[in-house]
Amino acid sequence: QRELAASLLEEPGRLSEVRAIYAELVRGGSPAAQTELVRLLAARGHCEDARADFPGAMRAVASDASATVGLALLRAQCERNLRAFGEAHDALVAAWPAALRAGRVVEVLDAMVALARETDGLEALEQELAGRGAIASLHRGIVLEELGREEEALAVLREVLRRSPRDAETRQRVAHLLARNGRLD
Repeated sequence: QRELAASLLEEPGRLSEVRAIYAELVRGGSPAAQTELVRLLAARGHCEDARADFPGAMRAVASDASATVGLALLRAQCERNLRAFGEAHDALVAAWPAALRAGRVVEVLDAMVALARETDGLEALEQELAGRGAIASLHRGIVLEELGREEEALAVLREVLRRSPRDAETRQRVAHLLARNGRLD
């Protein structure tokens, strides 16, 4: 049935049949079908159609933090594709608690930075990241550097290094900032 649904989705006007197939799968004891439909719609570029299914899919995976983050990232990408940047940001913010539980914070932060770059929202994101504490400090340093606030970026990144002295990415960023400014401290 899944293969049939995927092929039907290629034909205009057959979305209701695809939804019916997946509804039958859910009724037949396959709760994962709810998330499969959203993933299929998104993968085939039907982000507008997937919007209606995201809430149900999120409820279906609510007890699985990693799956919740995965769907939130997918929703954020769909919303970006639709140029609905506020909704994309909201999806990422809503995923934060699940990202903390699932150890997927970096993925959410990467998506937030990418979205902020696309929307000229780096200033607002820098303020938001400042409120997220140590876990978001590296990304805050990256944003500060992109904003041209290099001294602030350096201070934030040095604090990250103080807490995690072996963090190679942060060490590289600090060295790059120092070298770019002709400083070797």
